[in-house]
Amino acid sequence: MISDFIIIISGIYIAFLIRYFGKISPYSFISFTRVWYLFGITGVASLYFFGLYNIKKKMNNKEIMLRSFKAITLAIIIMMNIIYVIIKKSMIFPLSVFVLGIFINTVLCSFWRIYILFDDEEEGKKK
Repeated sequence: MISDFIIIISGIYIAFLIRYFGKISPYSFISFTRVWYLFGITGVASLYFFGLYNIKKKMNNKEIMLRSFKAITLAIIIMMNIIYVIIKKSMIFPLSVFVLGIFINTVLCSFWRIYILFDDEEEGKKK
């Protein structure tokens, strides 16, 4: 869970870097610093909701990627609602960061899980 929390926040930060071509405007970055932890919490909760913490169920790579995409999309939609409806216009948060964040975090979370799955299979073969 902690690794997913860090991965999701890193993914949003990477989306900011891509959006601003490596030079994040201070005003936009302040918006990120106000809500970074909410990205992590909603992301981890969504991954849990879509069964990505269920270690008893074997999933293939395609299913992991699909569930990760659904979970991250749900988390981003929740974050959009939190930022634009609850917090309102008190901060500027670029919509493009949300869109980039879906794809970046889907890749990061999927590959992380596939790596762990592959590593567990390799450990099982050694025994």
